[in-house]
Amino acid sequence: MKYAFYFVIAVILLPCTSFSQQTAIDTIREPMLYLKDGTILRSDEFEMKKPLHSDVKFFRNGEKMDISEVKFYQSTKNLFVPYEGDLAARIDKGALDLYLFNDYIYFYDEVRRHAKRVKVYLFIRGLDDLKLATYDNLKTEFSTFPNNNYPKEEKIILDLLEKGKKRNKTKNTMLWSGLGAMLMGALCSELATERDDSGIFHTKNEAVSATGIIIFTAGFGVAVTGYNLRKENEFYAKAIKHYNKFY
Repeated sequence: MKYAFYFVIAVILLPCTSFSQQTAIDTIREPMLYLKDGTILRSDEFEMKKPLHSDVKFFRNGEKMDISEVKFYQSTKNLFVPYEGDLAARIDKGALDLYLFNDYIYFYDEVRRHAKRVKVYLFIRGLDDLKLATYDNLKTEFSTFPNNNYPKEEKIILDLLEKGKKRNKTKNTMLWSGLGAMLMGALCSELATERDDSGIFHTKNEAVSATGIIIFTAGFGVAVTGYNLRKENEFYAKAIKHYNKFY
């Protein structure tokens, strides 16, 4: 009877222990560094430096570490993964951990430099390799589901993937069509002008020049609209979040 009691306790604790090992990386107590070789560095064993407008740097025993050695960085608030020399923050936790990396495109005008934020979504299943949230990667990931308990949710997830793919196609079509129209409009305007002997340009065909301006303006509007369409990766991120609710 005594042994039966211990057996029951062991059966109860075994899955708890397994679950504890799987979720240890999510138990945030202090800053930690998880290396790809399985080493875990605690807060007193490494140092992180993040200079303003510069890449993140990790140091171990005073020596700079190669960031490619790092699998995860855990702060007291969140989990991060190295990407493009910096860190991407986890924004959704589940079977597929979803990460967001804020990239920036810089452009200049006559006065100052401007920055446009570009959201890059990435995901990891368990301790697998980091992947970009693209149509092809997620199509492979969602080729099979863990169970058949949620057929309606499966359809929603796959529909989100297809919407993202369609949005990407629409966006590219509008961008290239708009740029093509702008080029055509500029060419019309060029053909409608001529330069006299003194080097001054004159309009030789008002109708063609006006047509060129209209085509160029319309093309510019189409290109800008296409560029500002909701990005396809927003659909992919939404698909991952929905997946995490049920699997």
